[in-house]
Amino acid sequence: CQRWAAARAVECAPRTYNLERAILKKLLADAVADGALLRNVAATLPTRKVAERAEKLPTETELAALLAAMRSAGAVTEAALVEFIAWTGLRITEALALTWAGVAAGGVTVAAEGAKNGKSRTVPIFDAVNRLLTDITPTPPSDILFPTDRWKLQRAIDAACSAIQFPARLTPHSFRKWFTSQAISRGVAIPTLAAWLGHSDHGSLLLKTYSRLTAEQSNAEALKMSSALASNEIKVETGVENK
Repeated sequence: CQRWAAARAVECAPRTYNLERAILKKLLADAVADGALLRNVAATLPTRKVAERAEKLPTETELAALLAAMRSAGAVTEAALVEFIAWTGLRITEALALTWAGVAAGGVTVAAEGAKNGKSRTVPIFDAVNRLLTDITPTPPSDILFPTDRWKLQRAIDAACSAIQFPARLTPHSFRKWFTSQAISRGVAIPTLAAWLGHSDHGSLLLKTYSRLTAEQSNAEALKMSSALASNEIKVETGVENK
């Protein structure tokens, strides 16, 4: 196992090595459970650090061009689904399972059985989503909001990226990240955004993943604070004791 790890560490990328290590560890764990081995020797193999890669996300202008390219190619439902995810932050599985009943109460409701963490949540319906929903025509007898599948959606996204010469590959999850980036940039509180996205950690993952954006937001708020103090918009009273 150690010889294998040493060889694969220089033969493949860290992500590939870590995946193969996980498979090997699971296989040997099964062997231990079956009594074929006394211990799992793969459990001590080190993992490799994976360098974080900044994903290229479209600007609002590029997103509009992408959606236009999808619609002009006939992928109308798929374009609506992309736009919906971009303004709600839903996971692709959640969006594909969404019914018209899920958007009837003034918000987008993700049922507990369709959520990754098994908890229902409601995301506000913003103006962009309201406009989008008015343009979608229900297709009886199906109550599904977006009657398509993720593979047809991915093909439509790939074709549109090629048409507008977007320099990176986008997936449905890219538009969930787009929503997250937009929300942080516009000053949405991290705990609130975490609840919208269906995270159970109250925002710790967002703070880690989007540290650059949250730092920029913090700096912007600090500038507001400095400006307020400089212009006496915030008055600090001294000599008053609260009891």
